[in-house]
Amino acid sequence: MWADGRRDRINLADWISGGGAILAALADPAVFGSARVDAHGSAIAWGDNDDLAIDAHHLRWIAGRG
Repeated sequence: MWADGRRDRINLADWISGGGAILAALADPAVFGSARVDAHGSAIAWGDNDDLAIDAHHLRWIAGRG
């Protein structure tokens, strides 16, 4: 959910497939399902690794809001 309360369903397939080895882990449904808001509240991160993340700016861009 965005800060304004709106929600989007964002397709990250192209982002993941273009991310090479760094994002390859997200092809695993168990890893992708572990999505969470990062410690700073400014990105979505997966698993225990804050380096495996996408920031809000890029999410807005992919959603067509940026």
